[in-house]
Amino acid sequence: MFKFVILLGTCFSQKLFGNCNRRTTFQYYLVKFLILSSIWRIFNQNIKILNQFFHRITNFISYFFKAETIYGIDSPVLYEFFKTVLDDRRVFYAFSDIDHLRNELKKNTTRIKKTDFGTGINHSVTTVSDVVKTSSITKFKGELLFRLVNWFKPNNIIELGTNLGLSAAYMASACRDTTLISIEGDKSLAYLASNNIKQLELSNVNIVLGTFEKELSQILLNQPGTELFYIDGNHNKNSTIEYTKKIIQNCKNKYLLIFDDIYWSKDMSDAWLEIQEFKEFNFVIDLYFWGLAGKLPTLKAPIRKVLIPTRYKFWKAGFFR
Repeated sequence: MFKFVILLGTCFSQKLFGNCNRRTTFQYYLVKFLILSSIWRIFNQNIKILNQFFHRITNFISYFFKAETIYGIDSPVLYEFFKTVLDDRRVFYAFSDIDHLRNELKKNTTRIKKTDFGTGINHSVTTVSDVVKTSSITKFKGELLFRLVNWFKPNNIIELGTNLGLSAAYMASACRDTTLISIEGDKSLAYLASNNIKQLELSNVNIVLGTFEKELSQILLNQPGTELFYIDGNHNKNSTIEYTKKIIQNCKNKYLLIFDDIYWSKDMSDAWLEIQEFKEFNFVIDLYFWGLAGKLPTLKAPIRKVLIPTRYKFWKAGFFR
């Protein structure tokens, strides 16, 4: 890589001075140095992005070949999970209201200053439109989250990472008798999310402004026995594992943790590999974009599976097991 940068910089500098008289050797090498520095800086800034891209691609290929559809499972629990969550194509009543809100947010060009505690990017200036397009839950995942909550039927929900409140809206709409507490560290996002939740008339959502480290322990203490946790605010291995351990200590017989973006980076993938081995979990599902880990009292034997909606492997129609 370094040799390539040197060669590229030399070509640029020779092209620049090729058809003119060099006044001094110093000028030539100064320009060459500046070009080399600029090129190296560009490569350096993008190397992390490239590494993440290849990490996600290679892990997706591995996931896709391992993943099973409804025709490859025998568990009644997983069969029901496929029918009511992964393979359910029904359009529920709440989807249109959230879609309408999403479209409004995409047109909102209001500039906000936000701090992303999960990635370490501090005080970046962006627009509401950019936030909903780049970091809010997608329509596909949101509707799947709705079905997942509707299937699991938790008594209470805790969300780490509110963003604009769309994921909270999907979950709260699925179980309107369930209390949902969502923690958001950024003041601007928490304010916008509160307004969005009010617009959807969801009275069972409470947004808490603060860091996960500070607020989670207190919420778990005030709301023991919470059964569903959606973790989407800090893509850091140590933090994710710390939250998991803290949550498990306060759970009872039935609970489910949803980890978002488990292949977002090598750090998150390592966290997911470690979490799968927790002895407290008897239900572990890899969906690539989510990792599900929890305890279901109805299970007679532990389940650890890699699953994919059947429509994405439609050729596996049960002829080969």
